[in-house]
Amino acid sequence: MFVYGFCLPDKYRGEFKPPRGVVLSSDPQSNIHYLEEIMNSYRGIIAVGDYVAYNMLSTGIKPAIAVIDYKTLRTENISFNFKKYYSKQVKIINPPAMISASSLKKIQGLSEDTLVEVIGEEDLLLLPFILLPRYDGYLIVYGQPSRGMVIVENNILARKTAINFWILLKPCINKRVGEKREHTGDRP
Repeated sequence: MFVYGFCLPDKYRGEFKPPRGVVLSSDPQSNIHYLEEIMNSYRGIIAVGDYVAYNMLSTGIKPAIAVIDYKTLRTENISFNFKKYYSKQVKIINPPAMISASSLKKIQGLSEDTLVEVIGEEDLLLLPFILLPRYDGYLIVYGQPSRGMVIVENNILARKTAINFWILLKPCINKRVGEKREHTGDRP
């Protein structure tokens, strides 16, 4: 089975590494306290990443949408029952270094109280949440390894910045997650 979408070429990977928002400390408790103070100023929170979602849920903050792949740092398995917190679950196939077309379509139609389970990798899925105007006014929180949580106020300014990253992606075709990876176009 092939997955169609947009891949991140190797030559641009470094562009995606620096945090794109406000970096909170690496102390989860301090981060959660800060989020509790500011979260009522936003329509809701979108958590992208297992560790971020875990820290929020285990301390009583429920993101409107949580995007997880049951891994942290691409290897460690997270054994936490995320499903018990959400009435809706959506599965997305999204290979590493890619934003699949099917992911884009599903993200476009998400509602609150949804757990998005990614088969593959969720890292780049931050971009569609920022680019889609339907998520304006949300606070998007993601993890930055060895740094802490990063928060992005989703607004027109964040969208303009995200467009600069989107244009670095190239259309591609990959084999489904778990199969030997192939691609066309620029090497992702």
